[in-house]
Formats: sequence, structure tokens, C-alpha cells
Amino acid sequence: KNCKDTLVMPADGLLTYPYDWNHQGIDISCDIYQDNIYAAANGYVCHIGPKNEILIEHEINGMTLYTFYSNLSVVYVTKGQYVTQNQVIALEGGNPNKKAGIMDKEGHHIHFEVRKTMEPNSNLNPTILIDQ
Repeated sequence: KNCKDTLVMPADGLLTYPYDWNHQGIDISCDIYQDNIYAAANGYVCHIGPKNEILIEHEINGMTLYTFYSNLSVVYVTKGQYVTQNQVIALEGGNPNKKAGIMDKEGHHIHFEVRKTMEPNSNLNPTILIDQ
């Protein structure tokens, strides 16, 4: 049985770097450089960072969670904008000449985090929260 509201993967690609205490998110390498990046759930964009990072606030089953997307080449959303699950919010970034492989941070990929607060280091493992 599925939970009422769940997160979805923000990209169609290979999980190349897992979540651990030192890498507080996951990395996903898309098949095509600058592939679409999707909102993991409905919510409000609460921050656009200077290096094309996006932070979105979500209400999931009565809890407030935040998703963080970085290593983006293009951002399509603005601060305060409401986004819907699976809406294209950005394009993948990184090295256009190399697809990231397993445990490889050098090729093109995105970094994705789920946080309990807006602040870094309040992370949860995204892979246990995503509906698969």
C-alpha cells in the first residue's frame, strides 16, 4: 500500500552516488546532458541559490519537508513560485562531456537532498522517502 503523499525521483537517470553521513543527498546522472529535473512533490520555491540551487518547501502527510536540488545548468522557477510534482524546474548540469558513473562526481549529474529544515545538515535519506 502506498503512502498518501510521496516524493518522486527528480530525474530520470542512474543513481551514481548514495546518501551517507558525509554526502547528505544522492547524485543522479541523466542519460542526456541537461536533461529535465522535476519537482519531487508539490510545494513552494523558498530559495534560489547563486550557483543555481533550488530549495522547495513541501507539506507531506502533515509534515514540512524541504527538497534541495543543485548542480543545475538552468533554473526555470523563481522564489515564491508554487510548483507541482513532476513539473520541470531545471536542467541537469555538470561536465557536458562526461556522464557520471557509479561513485563519480566528475561527470554531469544533479545532487538531490531531502531536509527536515531549510538548513543544511538536517538531511534525511531521500531513497527511503521516494515512491518506487
